[in-house]
Amino acid sequence: MKNLKVVITAGPTIERIDPVRYITNDSSGKMGYALAEAAQKSGAEVILISGPVSLPTPEGVSRVNVSSADDMLAACENHMPCDIFISAAAVADFKVLSPSSIKIKKNHDDDGNMVLHLAKNPDIIKTISESRKCKYIVGFAAETNDVRNNAISKIIRKKINLILANDVSDQSIGFNNDENEIIGIDDQFNEYPFPRASKAKLASEVIELIDKLR
Repeated sequence: MKNLKVVITAGPTIERIDPVRYITNDSSGKMGYALAEAAQKSGAEVILISGPVSLPTPEGVSRVNVSSADDMLAACENHMPCDIFISAAAVADFKVLSPSSIKIKKNHDDDGNMVLHLAKNPDIIKTISESRKCKYIVGFAAETNDVRNNAISKIIRKKINLILANDVSDQSIGFNNDENEIIGIDDQFNEYPFPRASKAKLASEVIELIDKLR
């Protein structure tokens, strides 16, 4: 990947309810950060666009910190064009339609329930795909059932080149763990299994596959 520009998203996004509360997705950012490190070691110029995580920036990687899905999309667009885009972030699908500018207080006179009105967040990988400003696009599919078919559906709907799917119903791997197990599926529906291993090892193998397929 020498001299290629690679943009990678990692971690969760957070969507504010009020100044002290938010909704988010479960993500440590470990897989995205491992991919950034592996891509940099392969010779690429790596831009890592990261949601809030407690991880050090890999050596030689340029990191851009963001919070919300809107922030993440704007940062991705700011770093286009690129040769390879890897969407490893666990982006929240929804945001609060009208977040409060002050802390929402409990009202002890009501039934104790609160209703949140949600709006869809932008689809970052689909937006980047449709922009045609990136030559090769890689996505992730964290699924709890029917992993292969859901992954293939995502390839078709979002017009991406390669998807890396994993079964997050197994809580010993994936989110917030050091190990994962992945199946890669390309846009011709060829499959590339990656047996359970450390995320660092998987990241190196995935970067090698991307370099081979692109």
